[in-house]
Amino acid sequence: MPKNNHEIGTPEQLTKAGIQDTKQAIRNLDLLKDAFGPEGFARLVPKLLHTIAGTADPDMALNNLERFVSGLEERERFLSSCF
Repeated sequence: MPKNNHEIGTPEQLTKAGIQDTKQAIRNLDLLKDAFGPEGFARLVPKLLHTIAGTADPDMALNNLERFVSGLEERERFLSSCF
């Protein structure tokens, strides 16, 4: 069961960003939170939701980002390049 213990990335916010499968999105966000830590996650998610809302398939964009990040060795470097 997803943690969904973050203030950012509620099902309502995800739906507003165009996400169809909010349960999978919450799992992806939990994995991203684990990967980046609470502070990095809090910095990333508002920009992420805004960006994926403009894609053709926000669910796929979030899925692909989580898969990409899970394979990174230098996650902090990636996170810093996002800002």
